[in-house]
Amino acid sequence: MNLTDSVTIVTGAGQGIGEAIAVRLAGAGAHVAVVDLILGLGELVAGRFGDRGRKSIAVHFYVSRWADVEGMRDRV
Repeated sequence: MNLTDSVTIVTGAGQGIGEAIAVRLAGAGAHVAVVDLILGLGELVAGRFGDRGRKSIAVHFYVSRWADVEGMRDRV
């Protein structure tokens, strides 16, 4: 899979399956927005992609808050 320079958003990416998906997407060349309820976890995951030449950001996100949805959209 070649996703070179694609921009991806992965929710729940601070751990578990979401983290694995984010890692796989970055490995395929994508820039990754690591979105999670726990910002610190997202920051740890996002920090792993810089050495691969990928851009990444961690975004705090709570799916039930519309302001968080809009904030995520604006940051990405």
